[in-house]
Amino acid sequence: RNSRLLALADGTRPDADWVRRAAMRQAHRGPDDDGYFTDPDLALGFRRLGIIELAERQPVQSADGRFVAVIDGEI
Repeated sequence: RNSRLLALADGTRPDADWVRRAAMRQAHRGPDDDGYFTDPDLALGFRRLGIIELAERQPVQSADGRFVAVIDGEI
């Protein structure tokens, strides 16, 4: 079954450039790390302030590549 949390209008694609620009506008709040994920159906951006050193870069991806997420906080 294919479930979605967010769906764009038919025929549109995520705007990866917009996501990068939006993340850059947040650089003053998280200058220590950034990460991006894009594919034809999804674009994610991430900025982080290095208060706690996390080993994992974000966005995180499952071992099989099926799932991608941006995580706010520690797990």
